[in-house]
Amino acid sequence: MPDPITHFAVPFIAMRLLKKDYKIAVLAGVVGILPDFDVLSRIHRSVTHSIVLHITIIAILACILILSKVKSNIRKWILIAVAFGLISHSVMDMFYDYTPILYPILQHDILIHVDVSIHIQEGQIPQILPKLEILLRETNFTSFINFEASLTTGQTIIISALLLFTVLTEEIYNGINNKRIKLSRKEV
Repeated sequence: MPDPITHFAVPFIAMRLLKKDYKIAVLAGVVGILPDFDVLSRIHRSVTHSIVLHITIIAILACILILSKVKSNIRKWILIAVAFGLISHSVMDMFYDYTPILYPILQHDILIHVDVSIHIQEGQIPQILPKLEILLRETNFTSFINFEASLTTGQTIIISALLLFTVLTEEIYNGINNKRIKLSRKEV
């Protein structure tokens, strides 16, 4: 299962790569974690993982932002951050386990299983074996008695750290270049 760090890191990094400031990136990251708060109702992967609900939330938020007279450029990026955070969460989960991503339009949870393996045998040409399965099961929101899930894994920490390092390295590089440009302008 994508863990909270992944659900935060993916939308956060996406916003930073789009050159958005940290407030927008953090908003996207935090919103990326929110669908998993359904565990507080003792049901995991509930309606909070449905893009139908996500679109409804985004539409309501858009109305609130318009009425609050938030500047249109800021409003646009808040909506993009919220949309990306919510939708990326459910899409990532759908590649790990059954997810009610189209509920209530589709009364089935969807799991997309992708696997690309290689078969190497002496004396034969190596074969790439792609596999794509789209699996459905009837949606059943049943409360749990016991819930245990990993908050993070070593693999997630490494991948997230490498992605964050990439973004931060670019920002440091750009900061150094900006200082050089300012210095060279003062000399002229």
